[in-house]
Amino acid sequence: MGNKHGFIAPSAMPEFITCRTIKIPRDPLIIAAVNGALGELGKWYNWESPDGQLMPGIMAARMRQMIAEFFISECFQMDDLEFRLDPIDGCTLQWRGDPGDDWTSIGDVCGPQGEQGIQGPAGPQGATGPQGATGATGPQGATGATGTPGQAADIIYRPELNPDSASDAVRRCNAATGLVDWLFEKFNDAIDLAEAISDTVSAIDAFALLFPPAYIVIDQVTDALNEIAEATFNLCRAYDTVSKREEHVETIYCLMSASGDFSEAAWQAFRDSLDPFHSPGQSAFMEFIATIEPPGVTARARIEGYGDDATCSGFECDEEWCYDFDLTTSTEGWGAITGRGFTWTDTVGLSADQSGSCNLYVRRSVAAKITVPSNAVITNITINHSGGNLMLFGLGRDESEMLSEYFPDTSNPLSRDVFWTNPGEIWFVVDREQAGDICLTTIITSIVISGTGDNPFGEDNCT
Repeated sequence: MGNKHGFIAPSAMPEFITCRTIKIPRDPLIIAAVNGALGELGKWYNWESPDGQLMPGIMAARMRQMIAEFFISECFQMDDLEFRLDPIDGCTLQWRGDPGDDWTSIGDVCGPQGEQGIQGPAGPQGATGPQGATGATGPQGATGATGTPGQAADIIYRPELNPDSASDAVRRCNAATGLVDWLFEKFNDAIDLAEAISDTVSAIDAFALLFPPAYIVIDQVTDALNEIAEATFNLCRAYDTVSKREEHVETIYCLMSASGDFSEAAWQAFRDSLDPFHSPGQSAFMEFIATIEPPGVTARARIEGYGDDATCSGFECDEEWCYDFDLTTSTEGWGAITGRGFTWTDTVGLSADQSGSCNLYVRRSVAAKITVPSNAVITNITINHSGGNLMLFGLGRDESEMLSEYFPDTSNPLSRDVFWTNPGEIWFVVDREQAGDICLTTIITSIVISGTGDNPFGEDNCT
C-alpha cells in the first residue's frame, strides 16, 4: 500500500512530454523554494503506485532527469553562465562563464544506481512493421520477475543504518570519512564558484545548485561567499590538506561514538569544535558549512555509512573515562557562583549557606561551577549529596542553561546523561526546600563526571 498522501504514478511511463516555461521571480529565496518543491518529485517515497506497475523508484528517477533538464534549460540560465549535463556520463551538472572556459562540475543529479534487478516482464507491443517471411516458431521463454528499482539520492529522512551491515565502528568510520570528503568536495566547488562569479545574485543562484534541494540555508550563503573571498581563494584551497581531513574525520567519528549516531546535535557539536581564529581557510570553511541544513548533512552522513570499509585506527575516543571529584578533601577546582555560593568544610564537603531560620520556609542552595579544558566530550554528571526531602537540581554549561533545566528531583545521587563537547564550564545548583521547625543542611560530598576520548581532568580515578 502506498503513501496515502503521495503523488500517483501512472501504470506506464508516458512516451511523450509536455513542454512548459517557468519564469521565476529573481530572488534567491524564491528560487530555493522552487528548487525544493521540484526536488520532492525526485524522491521515491513521495510516489505511490496503486496498481504496482510503475515502481516509485523508477518514477522518481525520471523526475530527477526532468529536474536536471529544467536546471539547464535556456530560460533558466543565469546571466553570463552556461549549464550542461556532462556528455560522458549524462548525470554530472556542469557550468562555465565564457564559451572558451573549461566546464566545472557542480554535482551528480542522477543519484546512485540501484542494484540491478533480474529480467522484468516484456514491454508493450510496438507498432507493426512490414510483413516479413514467416519463420519457425521458437519456444516460449519464461517471464522474469520485476527488477528492484534503485532509490533516490540524498533523501533527507533516510532510514537508520542497517545494524547488520557492519560493526558500529566501521559504520561510524564510513560515515565520518565519507562526510568529510563530501564537505571538502563541496567547499572546493564553492571556492571555484566564488572566484568565477562576481555578481552576488548569480553566485547565490549557482551556489544552490551545489546541493540537492532543501539542503541550503539560503540566508547564510552571502556570508559564506564573502568569507571565502575575504580569506582569498588560494588560502581557502590550502585549507584542504590530508592532515586537516584526518582531524575532522576523527572529530566526527568521536562525536558519533559518544552519541551513538550522527545526529543534528553531533553536527552542531562539530561546528562548535572549530575555531574561527585558527586560520582564514578554517573561518571560510566554518561559514560554508553553516549553509547546510542539519537534516541534509545528517542524511548525507548516514548515506556515507553504507560505503566502503574505512579505517579509523588510532582514535582514542572509543575509550570511556571517569573522574571523581572528592569534595571532602578540597574544593577540587569548583568555584562559587555569585549570589548563591557554598561553604566548604574539610572532611564534610560543600554545604549550603545558612539563610532564614529553621521554623520558617527556607531554601538552602549549593551552587558551583568548574572550568573544563578543551577537547572534552562529557556524557554523564552525577552529584552525591546527603539528606532527603524535596531537592531542586539544575545543571548546565552556563547560568541560563542551568536555570532552564532547574526542576525537582528526589533521587540520590542526582544524575544526568548529557552530550556536551568542549563545554567550557559546568554549572550546577542543588536546593533543599523545607517548611517547619527541623533545621536541615544540604551537603555535596562528591561530583563524578564521565565522558569519552581523552580525560580533560587527568587520570581516571573512579572505583
